[in-house]
Amino acid sequence: MAAIPVARYAAFSFTLNDKAYVGCGIANGNYLNDFYEYDPVTDTWLAQQNYPVNMAAVKGFSIGNNGYAGTGTDGMNYRSDFYEWSQDLLV
Repeated sequence: MAAIPVARYAAFSFTLNDKAYVGCGIANGNYLNDFYEYDPVTDTWLAQQNYPVNMAAVKGFSIGNNGYAGTGTDGMNYRSDFYEWSQDLLV
């Protein structure tokens, strides 16, 4: 499996339509807001629109054809916001 473009920990993930999505987390002490799609057929990562806030420990899951991510911390505050992705919004 190809490595994600930026190694990280405390990231969120979910799956939609046989693809995996990974975003946010911490790399080199910095909170991230990048968001990627992994295609196992081509073994490639494709950058998606960034998450609205630099975050870590976000919870991600999918229901039906939508992915969700929310809560977590921006490094100073615990957050309660949630975001939704549908296949129409992904690259």
